[in-house]
Amino acid sequence: MNTKIKFRMLMTAMALVFTTAAFAQQTRSYGALTSHYIQGYEIIVTYEATFEGFATQLQIHDTKLYVVSGPESFETAAENAGLSKVSIPNSAYKSGYPIDRFTVYMQGDAVLSEGGYSKKFTAPFKVQLSNGLGDFTTPEFSQEAKDYYKNKKDIWEEHGSLRAGDVEVTQVVLDDFDIRLKK
Repeated sequence: MNTKIKFRMLMTAMALVFTTAAFAQQTRSYGALTSHYIQGYEIIVTYEATFEGFATQLQIHDTKLYVVSGPESFETAAENAGLSKVSIPNSAYKSGYPIDRFTVYMQGDAVLSEGGYSKKFTAPFKVQLSNGLGDFTTPEFSQEAKDYYKNKKDIWEEHGSLRAGDVEVTQVVLDDFDIRLKK
């Protein structure tokens, strides 16, 4: 075989490998229906979670933070800064002030289950998110979970999820308002 044919075969094989790897994940949206109450503020954090197979990686990205309500001093400062409440996507008719610069600390449980009546395993996770940067973590599932799914390829990508109601916002920093909220 000449060099051009070998090169084309190599490039085709690499494209197949990378295309397969690129599709071995799922992304879900979370947070729109869950309010978090911290120090007199009602906050909604929306985000996307991507479940990737290599080492059960959980990536959280596209984070948006809305302050639904807060002390009158915050609402006055927000309006003085030119903010107005907007409808929060997918959130059952709620509206809030969209915050541009923030940091959110969250923790919760990642879930591994094929759904229905299959066995369910959980693993705790913690992440720090901001408006511009996401975060990733590798939830550490029990040895029982690893043994249970050892012969199932792509189980995390296909069936990984978060227990949205159990994800807790533990700290919020509203940079533009110099406000730090802690549970």
